[in-house]
Amino acid sequence: MRFRTKAAVLGALSAAVAFVMLIVVGSRVAEQSDRKLKEAHLEFVLARVNDAVQANLSLDLPLGELQDLIQLFERTITEEADIEAVEVFTADGVSAFGTDRGAEGERVPGAWLAALRNNHGHRFWRVLDRDDLVLGTAVETDFGTVAGYTVIVVKANVVDETANVVVPAISQSVLPLIFVVIVGGIGGFYAADFHQRRTRRIARRLLDDELQPQPGDEPLVVVTANAAGSIRHARGVIAGINRDLQAIDAEI
Repeated sequence: MRFRTKAAVLGALSAAVAFVMLIVVGSRVAEQSDRKLKEAHLEFVLARVNDAVQANLSLDLPLGELQDLIQLFERTITEEADIEAVEVFTADGVSAFGTDRGAEGERVPGAWLAALRNNHGHRFWRVLDRDDLVLGTAVETDFGTVAGYTVIVVKANVVDETANVVVPAISQSVLPLIFVVIVGGIGGFYAADFHQRRTRRIARRLLDDELQPQPGDEPLVVVTANAAGSIRHARGVIAGINRDLQAIDAEI
């Protein structure tokens, strides 16, 4: 195969692979953007609920007496299908009130408290607790002290649901496409190379002045060789007749 043809085939193959990889990278970027948007929305909902808790706390009501906010919590769960529970617990880790009435007065899971200790001053903290993602923030008094924490509980796969859809979709559609492009490109490369070598071989045979059919010859070569042989034979016959005529003329 000529250099230019090889370069063209390889260039087209490289461009196809690059295009497919661009689709993969674009899908991953879109996935990350969707996840961040969902996380930002959950933080916004948590901040809104926590503002209501702090507003009531500023009325000099103890944290444990803000149970009227449960209606707000339940309305939040109704409006936000991804949220399973809303809870407020004290600074020492005891559930004060929330949508899970059975948890009131109980110690919150140790994973929540560990996440608090590792928060390092961020406004929001999060932790995976079994199959749940817990997102929390501090309830502060007017004096800036921490009275407790507000948390919302969502299924962990809610934030990752984009990945659960996009990545398998890429695996089922784009990756097979990559395979097809690569195999097709390699196959086309060798097919074109085989075709050009075959064409050159036929051309060399056809340019042979003494072309004779040989085993394994292409049909075109066989037909041409037979035709050339017939022409040579006819020329020989004509040459013989001419010689005979010249001999007769000489005798006369």
